[in-house]
Amino acid sequence: MIIDYELLPAGGTALRYRVDTERPISQGDADSPAWTALEYSQCPNCPYAGSHCPAALDVAPLVEALGAVVSHARMRVRVHSADRVIESEADVQTVLSALLGLLLASSGCPILNRLRGLARIHLPFQSLEETQFRLVGAWLLGRLGDAGQGGEAGDAGPLRPDFAELTRLMEAIGDVNYAFMQRLRAAAREDAGINALAMLAAGALNVQVSLDDPLEGLGDYAIR
Repeated sequence: MIIDYELLPAGGTALRYRVDTERPISQGDADSPAWTALEYSQCPNCPYAGSHCPAALDVAPLVEALGAVVSHARMRVRVHSADRVIESEADVQTVLSALLGLLLASSGCPILNRLRGLARIHLPFQSLEETQFRLVGAWLLGRLGDAGQGGEAGDAGPLRPDFAELTRLMEAIGDVNYAFMQRLRAAAREDAGINALAMLAAGALNVQVSLDDPLEGLGDYAIR
């Protein structure tokens, strides 16, 4: 799936950023920015064995292009996918949060790329309720798939699944987002990239907290 972000800063040069959600894992070399090295502010739960963080390598060109843009500046943005074009006006922080979320979820990070399925149906600028609905729905779909392939359905049964594993995943993603923010502190000349990652980390925490009883919270959106 190819998703294009067309960024139109007021009075500035239009930028186009293309994301292939099925791209191969990025590999670094001696010319890669120092902050993309795996051991640079490495996530405490990192299971990756390469020399460079694949998520950082994917984000580096974006940081270079927009690192000097102040986060409260506003711009027009068009998001092109195979099925539709979504256009909006937002501040740089909000635009970068959506784009970084797409990049990280489709990167080679073994933790973040568990969300690659959601990246394939990317929805920019989604609300907390939309995020939670998509996350819980994708999780339940994965568990149904596991059960259909002979996996364990769990003691809670199909009508009340156990969300403990999803909660642990969101905690792990929150840890990754926090550590990744430290990387960006070395790269961002202004605050746009840093604040965007802070929004992602806060969003992950909000979803994590709401998973105490996710089905009750999403009842208004259920098919009955």
